Amino acid sequence: MNRTHLLRSVALAAAAAAVASWTVLRADRPESSLERIRREGVVRIGYAPEPPFAFRTADGRVTGESPEIARAVFRRLGVTRIRWVQTEFRSLIPELKTGRFDVI
Repeated sequence: MNRTHLLRSVALAAAAAAVASWTVLRADRPESSLERIRREGVVRIGYAPEPPFAFRTADGRVTGESPEIARAVFRRLGVTRIRWVQTEFRSLIPELKTGRFDVI
C-alpha cells in the first residue's frame, strides 16, 4: 500500500466517522426554534403597539421600526410569512417564555 493510498483511506475513514457521529448527535438533539421556523415557513413575532417602534396602520398592517427590521431579517433567513401577535409591553418577555410567539 503506497502512502497516497493510505492517506486517502485514512481521510475517507475520518470523513465517514464524522458523518456517522454527526448523524447520531443530530438525532438526539431537539429541533431548534430557527429550524422549526424554517421548516414551517412562518415565524410568530410578539409586539406591543408602541409607535414609532411597532403599530398597526388603518388597514391593519403591522409596521414601524421593529416590524420592518424583522421582515428584512427573516426574509434573509428565507422566512416570508410572519404571524404578528399583539400583546402589552409588560407581557412581551413572559409570553415569549411561554412560547406564545417565537421572537419579540
